[in-house]
Amino acid sequence: MYFVDGEHELHYRQLLQNRGNDLRSEYLPLVYILSVPTIWQTWNLSYRQKFPSPIDWALQVEDFPMLSQAHALLVESGISLYSGALMALGEGVQTWDGRLYRLFLQAVELRRRLVFGTGMDVTGIGIQFM
Repeated sequence: MYFVDGEHELHYRQLLQNRGNDLRSEYLPLVYILSVPTIWQTWNLSYRQKFPSPIDWALQVEDFPMLSQAHALLVESGISLYSGALMALGEGVQTWDGRLYRLFLQAVELRRRLVFGTGMDVTGIGIQFM
């Protein structure tokens, strides 16, 4: 599984553990994207008091003015993978650099693996989905 760095992986594992038994497939891509250090830090420094979880933050606000356009579009893609909300995918593809595009592709792959059941550990914490 692709992580930007160790901090990204740490936040991902932490959010999954905080979700407890609620590891439905639609959550994983959103959790993965919200774990990106730049996105995590924005929530942690600016929104944590109002929203106890970055998932709450992402699902309850309409825009992300403290994030770059590229990162905001990445969060929107995670919301779309979670809820089916419409987003400007073409705008994201044109905006994301290679690293952010790879993050998006990994999020899509997480969703597909869980939908089509590969039996791989996509949680990063030893839980396999069949």
